Amino acid sequence: MAVDKLSGKFAIRTRDEDRVAFLNDYLSWSPDTDVSPGTDPYLMATLVADSNQPLYADASMLADATSIRGMTGKLLQREGEDLGRPQQGATGASGFVVIEAATGGGTILAGTELRDTVKGIRCRVLTTDVYLPGETCAIESLTTGPVGDLPAGTVLQWVSPPPGIGPKCTVFQNTDGSGLSGGHNAETDQEYVEALLDLYRYPPESGNEAAYIRAVHSIKGLAVLRAFSFPAVLGAGTMMIAFLMRPSTPGASRLPNGAHIAQVEAELKAQFPGDDGIFVATVQHDDCAPCFKVKFSPEQAGFVDSVPWPPHASPKVDVSNVTTISALEFTVENATTAPVAGQTIALFDATSGTFKRKRISAVADIGGNEYTLTISNEGSDPDFVPAAGAIVSPWADALNDIAAAILSDIDRHGPGEVFASFSDPGRRQRRSPEPKNAAWPSSITSRLEDALDDLVDEAQLAEPSSALATTVGTPGILVYLQRVADLGIFAI
Repeated sequence: MAVDKLSGKFAIRTRDEDRVAFLNDYLSWSPDTDVSPGTDPYLMATLVADSNQPLYADASMLADATSIRGMTGKLLQREGEDLGRPQQGATGASGFVVIEAATGGGTILAGTELRDTVKGIRCRVLTTDVYLPGETCAIESLTTGPVGDLPAGTVLQWVSPPPGIGPKCTVFQNTDGSGLSGGHNAETDQEYVEALLDLYRYPPESGNEAAYIRAVHSIKGLAVLRAFSFPAVLGAGTMMIAFLMRPSTPGASRLPNGAHIAQVEAELKAQFPGDDGIFVATVQHDDCAPCFKVKFSPEQAGFVDSVPWPPHASPKVDVSNVTTISALEFTVENATTAPVAGQTIALFDATSGTFKRKRISAVADIGGNEYTLTISNEGSDPDFVPAAGAIVSPWADALNDIAAAILSDIDRHGPGEVFASFSDPGRRQRRSPEPKNAAWPSSITSRLEDALDDLVDEAQLAEPSSALATTVGTPGILVYLQRVADLGIFAI
């Protein structure tokens, strides 16, 4: 094997391979000897193979330890601790509740507990203050993991209501529609490796931007996926930080809520000099709707219809609002090719990150390339109601694997810039780490095709036709993050 084509893996023989190698060598010295199972040479080869396996295991462990990418468990934790970045444990969700109180309000002490009586989730208040009716109060879940995420509108009860405070409060709705969010299981070894590799790529020292990033990643109880810095964002001596939360599932929200942002801001201001101008940005979604054309291999099931409908076209076939939209009947527009009863279509559900199947039982042509589709209960998702404007794709059983691969790739995208152009080629005002093609990009490009290499024979990014950059944010205040709000998959 050529040196430049090495696999990067330490090659060791299995027990059976070791035995075969021994017997082949034995036969090279004694070609007429019987080496079949049960003979002395076969038993000797088996003994040697068994003896070698522990040695191979030790050698493999040592080889893996030469690169951080091969480390796991305690060895990886020791490496991270030496770098000052411990592995994060499970985290609880956090957010705000809307206070019910008497006219003059009441004092709520930090640590005061409240609970969700339905799920049994326990929470506690983060900040001591006097709270008036309708004000928000920051809380965190004492129950760790995604189970502690509670939707907006959830009613919580105080374990012991403070004087002047009502017995209940309601989970506040954040800008992305979430309530309590950020609950996450313990950081996996793979996530930890990626975090440590960032420390090697961008070493923190002397209060540089990488030092700010490490400080955010080191906050206990906060499931940070990645932090980004914007040095000199509002002039010399200023630093803006934006950070993303680890998603609970591919494509789930990565936006920090107000409680997360307040926690990070407090931690940074406590660690860095008081004359540093520190800003922690709000992150908002920048919705996109990429479309792909794919070709399945002959061994794959592919699209269920012999003539997949609709084909990709511009404008795309989508759900129209000219008639009432329901789970079992809706109208589509821009259909230059008519659908046929019996065909099966797909509609993307951004909430679950999956495609929903709909089988057409009847078609009514209402003119102007618009058709009203009646959906069969059989072979369809009977509950999903598409939104007006939703992209219509042909159905294939592999669509949800394709969607998961695309969403997982976009989960490694970072926020966009806060300036549309820069006055010099340096690092001032620019995002750090910079939006490289392979590491934390901030644009939708044909690079996304690579995410489908293991799933289809061929993939083409049909829309956008050229790189789609993230919307430019506001210096010191706001950054945008691309999110897949809709998705189309079509036949090549």
